[in-house]
Amino acid sequence: MQRERERLVESIFDGWQQRVTETKRAVMTQTKEITDLVENDEKIEKWKALQRRIIHQLKICWILLHRNFIKSYRDPLVYGRRLAMNASLSVVIGKFMFAPFASPATKQI
Repeated sequence: MQRERERLVESIFDGWQQRVTETKRAVMTQTKEITDLVENDEKIEKWKALQRRIIHQLKICWILLHRNFIKSYRDPLVYGRRLAMNASLSVVIGKFMFAPFASPATKQI
């Protein structure tokens, strides 16, 4: 009778210990699944934030290009003057920069 009681207590204790182990495993797997879901949500939020930032930068670029085209359409005379000034400046700089390297026969006084 004493042995039967000991076996009964041991079987109850083993069953309890097995149940605790199974519960720990279940909790660990659920915790891992929840952690993975949270990490995925964080990654998704970071990706969405990156997409919003890129779209915002593209919108700014488009707006600035549009304003530039409008301005160039309104002020063609200014851009023509700038082009003429830069072209003449480059000719003058080229003349004085390459004049010392010219041969004496091609130099003009």
